[in-house]
Amino acid sequence: MFKNFFFTIFLSLIFVSFLEASNEKINQQIYELKTSQEYAQKINDEKITLIMGQIIQKENEIKVLEKKIDELRKDKNSLSNYKDIIDRQDKRIEDLNHYFFWYGILITILLFGVSYISYRFTSNESKDIVNDWLNKNKEEILKPIHKEGNELLSNIEDKALKFYQKQVNDLNNDLNIDEKLTENQQETLAKVNQILEHKEKEKYTFDDWNSKFIDYFYKGKFDNALVAIDNAIIKAENNLDLSFGLLRKGIFLVKVERYSDAMDIYDELIDRFKYSKEINILKNVSDGISNKIELSLIENKEYSKKDLDLYFELVKDKKDELIYYEILTLLEKAKHNEIDEKIISWKEEFKDTLIEDWSFEELKTWANSFEDEEVKDRLLRYIDIFEKHNESVEEN
Repeated sequence: MFKNFFFTIFLSLIFVSFLEASNEKINQQIYELKTSQEYAQKINDEKITLIMGQIIQKENEIKVLEKKIDELRKDKNSLSNYKDIIDRQDKRIEDLNHYFFWYGILITILLFGVSYISYRFTSNESKDIVNDWLNKNKEEILKPIHKEGNELLSNIEDKALKFYQKQVNDLNNDLNIDEKLTENQQETLAKVNQILEHKEKEKYTFDDWNSKFIDYFYKGKFDNALVAIDNAIIKAENNLDLSFGLLRKGIFLVKVERYSDAMDIYDELIDRFKYSKEINILKNVSDGISNKIELSLIENKEYSKKDLDLYFELVKDKKDELIYYEILTLLEKAKHNEIDEKIISWKEEFKDTLIEDWSFEELKTWANSFEDEEVKDRLLRYIDIFEKHNESVEEN
């Protein structure tokens, strides 16, 4: 019986121990569960706090944005107000412009009136002051005006002078005192002289003196013409002008029957420029030689064979110049014999060549100087054939 009792107690103790152990385990689990719950709650609280903080931050940002929006709305209203103000100011300025315009007119009228009244009282005194000032300063005031005006006038005159002198040069080819200038030529020379009157003679150029030479020559003022052509030669700035001036002087001296002086001038021209390489200068040389040969005929002197050979070399390839060479050599032969057959050959050779810029007056004078009537008539007959040569060329 006791055995069963102890056994029962033993079982009870074991059961109680088991229950205590189980209870302790359960308590431990409950503690752990509670601890876990508290940790989870802590985490949740932290998350909630973080989220709430973010929410509060966003709310603050929203408030800031709302504030800015309000400010922008206010600015918009302000801009609108400013625009209204500007529009009103523009209108006001426009009104002021009209006001100042009429105000200016009124002030001008008043000033004019005051000035007029002042002038009535002070005109004599002011007039004296102004006149004194002008008298003292007029030269200084007018100096730049005069300078500019003179320069402008000088430029215009220079251009006009060059234009007219170009036309005057056409008269240079043949100086014939027996021929009258055309009305147009006379007007041209008059215009050149008018311009040269305003120019200081110290500043005359080669062309200026050459123009004066032509003018004096055709007016019969031979002394003045000689001075002018000498000055032109002095003013020559290049060999072309110098050779041209010497040639013109030689022609002039022949016209006034200063044959010996003319011969010297032609010799100077030939000696100085016979070796030139410039075509225009050599043309002046060949003209000088032909004039010298013609002058030798007029004076019944033997012309230089050296000059004749040089002349031929210069013109042999130029029929318009070679024709003069042939005329002079034929007339030299005609002094002694008939040259009818040679004249026929000459006509054939130069049937298409005109005689230009050549005067036969000196040759006629030369022919008439012979006392032998037969020689005189023969020379005049041949000269007449040469003089009428252009008519036959034009007919062909």
